[in-house]
Amino acid sequence: MAQNEAAPLPGTAPITDAGMNSGLSAVPVLCMGMTARVADPAIARLQAMLAPDMTLVRGPDIRPTEDGRTPEAPAGNARTVLVLCPAAPRALARSMAAGIPPSEALADWSEAAATLLALWQRQRARIRILDPDQVLACHAGALRQALGLAGPPRAPVPPVHPAEATLPDPALALLAHRALAGDAEARTRAGTLQAATLELLPAPGFEPAPLDDPDLAFARLGQLRALPAALELAEARARDQQALLEATQARLQEQAAAATALRADLAASTARVAGLDAQMAGKDASLAAAGRALALREAEIQALTDTLATREAAAERLAAERDAARAELDRVMNSRSVRMMAPFRRLRGVLRG
Repeated sequence: MAQNEAAPLPGTAPITDAGMNSGLSAVPVLCMGMTARVADPAIARLQAMLAPDMTLVRGPDIRPTEDGRTPEAPAGNARTVLVLCPAAPRALARSMAAGIPPSEALADWSEAAATLLALWQRQRARIRILDPDQVLACHAGALRQALGLAGPPRAPVPPVHPAEATLPDPALALLAHRALAGDAEARTRAGTLQAATLELLPAPGFEPAPLDDPDLAFARLGQLRALPAALELAEARARDQQALLEATQARLQEQAAAATALRADLAASTARVAGLDAQMAGKDASLAAAGRALALREAEIQALTDTLATREAAAERLAAERDAARAELDRVMNSRSVRMMAPFRRLRGVLRG
């Protein structure tokens, strides 16, 4: 297989452009010894700085092949393949921060570095190795000039400060340097990779964090030594908080018991009120019946009163008639004719008797 006709790595998009400087070109980006949290910001800034001349396509990570053979770079007409490879101490420090022992981290990195160097030696005309930390801090013009691109990027691209979570611990960085110093082969590979990596000068007034700093490591050691006291203080505070929580829970339980008793009293009061309501309903019914009976009695009394009034009126009329009759009788009896006929009436009575 020819050097520029290598088989593509799995997961790499096909390349269709004829070259770097002939318009828009899809360029594969491979990564070695870094997580997505470190790689993604660097790839995003790369794309911003290389637009509109290049379109980046994420390729697979560089790992040792199972059969020990040197892998091929992505095939196609693209004349450039970008590889993001952090400096060895930072890569090792990040691996150790993930819980990998130094010896294992160094062995893994050394094998991956050997794979990348073999790939670079076979196709160094196409492969450009970049340090992701330098990519974040460099001037866009320095990167474009290093890759042979003319003109500025499509839009200004300011440098990016690495996130705190992506920076290696200074103490682990020193430990990584110590691990590299003890392995001649890994140290040689690290030096070769550093020489093969494009040097990107940082933007004016912007310096990336150093790979290792004894002062930072010493400060970190002081922080680690202060951790037990801080932990003890935190535990004491946690115990106080726990005691406060337990007291609060006890009060809540007491309040819950009081609330239960109040609910029971409320239920009893509700039952008593319901009984009183029933009694009131019965009394209301009795009052309604008594009201109806009273109304009947009042109607009877009214009827009797009316009858009495009628009879009194009739009695008054009869009395008047009686008085009139007596007056008429007195008039008649006191008349001259009656007085003149009186001896004759007595004589008739004698004769009859």
